[in-house]
Amino acid sequence: MSHAPIDNGWGGSSADSGALWGGESGEITTSATTPLEMDVSEPGNTSERQSRGRRLRKGDLEKLLEDRQSDEEKFVSVWHRAGRNKPLQLVLDKFPRNAAMTFSPVWKKQLEDGASSAVLVIEDEYLAPYKLLFKWINECVENGNDIKFPEFEDENAINTLFDVLVAANQVQIPEMSLQEHLKKRAIKHARKSLIGLDYVDAVFDENHSMYLGPSPALEEAVCASIFEAWWSRTLDAPDYQSYSVGVEELREMYPKLNDGLNECFESKKTYIEQKKTERKGQKGQRTAASSRANDDYGNEGSHENINDYGGYSNDGADGGWGSAADATIDTVGEWGAPDSEISAW
Repeated sequence: MSHAPIDNGWGGSSADSGALWGGESGEITTSATTPLEMDVSEPGNTSERQSRGRRLRKGDLEKLLEDRQSDEEKFVSVWHRAGRNKPLQLVLDKFPRNAAMTFSPVWKKQLEDGASSAVLVIEDEYLAPYKLLFKWINECVENGNDIKFPEFEDENAINTLFDVLVAANQVQIPEMSLQEHLKKRAIKHARKSLIGLDYVDAVFDENHSMYLGPSPALEEAVCASIFEAWWSRTLDAPDYQSYSVGVEELREMYPKLNDGLNECFESKKTYIEQKKTERKGQKGQRTAASSRANDDYGNEGSHENINDYGGYSNDGADGGWGSAADATIDTVGEWGAPDSEISAW
């Protein structure tokens, strides 16, 4: 059964974009070359990296807006195929053809060289990130600029962000217009949601670097996500037993991952030691002030609650680093290694 088309806000029907090309059976056909099968340069190729690393030209985006405002847009229908021999499912009955070609050289090649210049086919198991990309592209056209990608609000935000990164890299959206900005936002979401093990593997395995790396920002986000889940004892829950086993296996496979987790532990330890020092200093100042008050006024005034002295808080303003500090500020030395010889995180 086909997915219902997305409400894209353009109106009209697929008839506006031209007839669909059909085979002898009347089934919609596409080029034999799909986005995932196209001959693209290896990640290490300098010219390919430069092409992907550029930013969309503002003049091109302004032209897309001008075409929209003057009703000169031409449209394609967008279809999805979840795998080989899988049926095509309609996603969008209308999407701006020039926008697709401007944002993605992969889509440009498909529309210029494929069986139909009016049909765009997404060949991927997962459709959700492409829906987000299409929505963002439409908003960019509306603004005549490559605007900020919307925030990820779901509980699985870090994995949704990675899904969009993979999709954007697969269709080769210029990285300075989207991917580089998403990478910078990854650390914020990493401390609030748990990264999937497949993405841990993809980030640290150099063979997967075409779609997710190499990227220090993503490596940092992966390590922070795993560490915060361990630190908050989320991974102690029975439901996460297999995840924890998987993490230990990946730590052995990728020394860089293991080192990153150890760095997270040392950073957290340093953070707590600093807070302990601040608390002692604040208590000392308060004690001295109380002593002077007793001498001057005969009143006893002493508070033991750190929050009375403007100490750290766990309201999330620190990006998650304070989330477990309150419970462990006097027992940081007890946070040694789990039952593993790999490290002391």
